[in-house]
Amino acid sequence: MFKLPFWDRFFGPEAEARQLNRDAVAIIEVAREGYSVARTREMALLTRDTLEELSDRGGANADPDVMLGEMKMKHREARRSREQVELTAFTLVIIDLRARAAGEAADPARAAIAEFCQDWAHAADGQEGTRLL
Repeated sequence: MFKLPFWDRFFGPEAEARQLNRDAVAIIEVAREGYSVARTREMALLTRDTLEELSDRGGANADPDVMLGEMKMKHREARRSREQVELTAFTLVIIDLRARAAGEAADPARAAIAEFCQDWAHAADGQEGTRLL
């Protein structure tokens, strides 16, 4: 069987990584520009806490498909209850999990999510931050 030269560009892992990179940036941009500072802070902190929880709970032996399935269920619940903070946070967590599986090509997505969470790390520590959006 032959392989079409453009197939991977549109449907392969490289295409998924590019999509994850675009989605992460777009979602973070909407969160920063479309919501109040308080809600954006909640989104970032929930994203960070959820990623840390998954990392602590899962470790190296965790099945990524199980974690992804759990996050998809939480995402679905947030969408049904119209909880925008949770919906955005769980979307970013799902993107991060999928980016881990996609490998190095999706590192920009993971970096964008990490930067978004880091921007609000001072709020989790109970400190007043100097950085505003």
